Amino acid sequence: MIVQRSGEDKNEGLNLLHLRNTINRDLIEAKAPESLQVTGISWNQKGNMILYTRDGFQNGDFDLHQATISKAVAAADPSSLFVNKQETWYKLTVHGVSLETYPDTATGMADLKKEIEFSNRDLHIITEPRYLTHPDKRQGKLHSSVVVSITDKEMYNKMTKNGVKLFGAVHKTGTYLTAQPTDQWNKSQGHGHKWARCPAPTDSCAFCAGDHSTPNHFCPTCSAKDIFTHISAKCKNCEGPFMD
Repeated sequence: MIVQRSGEDKNEGLNLLHLRNTINRDLIEAKAPESLQVTGISWNQKGNMILYTRDGFQNGDFDLHQATISKAVAAADPSSLFVNKQETWYKLTVHGVSLETYPDTATGMADLKKEIEFSNRDLHIITEPRYLTHPDKRQGKLHSSVVVSITDKEMYNKMTKNGVKLFGAVHKTGTYLTAQPTDQWNKSQGHGHKWARCPAPTDSCAFCAGDHSTPNHFCPTCSAKDIFTHISAKCKNCEGPFMD
């Protein structure tokens, strides 16, 4: 289960063990199945809480006792909004979306979500779409790509294969590749993106920051295999020494 909260900051003063015991006490009083009892609690990167349950968790049992769990959590953490089942989200990119018709505003994204669901039967988007690139990257462009999230794996496979209909036209789609700020792509040595969205026009060497791939690094002075014999290691990103 996941506890959606109003902010990304963790409630550091919250006693998670006490919260777990409080939730389980209330569930016992409500005569909920033992499989619904919470065994542990952790935080995710978005500042939401993940509640881990015993084996045998059933969606139907959760639906019957969702209010009990939500009430116990809200009493301990006022930032909690609601408790929901943790579902797997499938994200895909929809290419060629009109920036004029669907501007990057709350109204524009709400209209885009409504239009996609209207044009594609049985497709339900979990959250409002968002543009894939930063606004600066879209300056002067007429079209861009958006990211949409759904929970139906079969529908996701269908959309990635056949595309998404939008205002009478079929738009190509692709798999959305998530990336953490610490992820590093070994072509450009850049951070925060996957290889498919690497903006670098050329390879970069991880040893000397030169404009060649790392396997093609060589020493111009000798044929020694020790890469640091005549060339100091250098970071491509900060242009500084790779190590002291």
